[in-house]
Amino acid sequence: SLTARRAAAAFNVPRSTLSTRRARIALQRNCKPKLKKLTKLKEEVIVRHVLDLDSRGFAPTLGAVRDIADKLLAARSA
Repeated sequence: SLTARRAAAAFNVPRSTLSTRRARIALQRNCKPKLKKLTKLKEEVIVRHVLDLDSRGFAPTLGAVRDIADKLLAARSA
């Protein structure tokens, strides 16, 4: 089992940095998720589009999926 002290020594970082980092991660797990920007329907549209691209042999990038989401959000506000 790797202790915080040994991990800090192995990665040459202060033990306090590891402790702070671990505490922050624990706090983030307990937080409520941010409000969703997309409706369930629009999320399903994105999933269907990604699956369609995949079935045709194209691997959508994160940027491409983000662009689709941005277009859906822009359409909502227009």
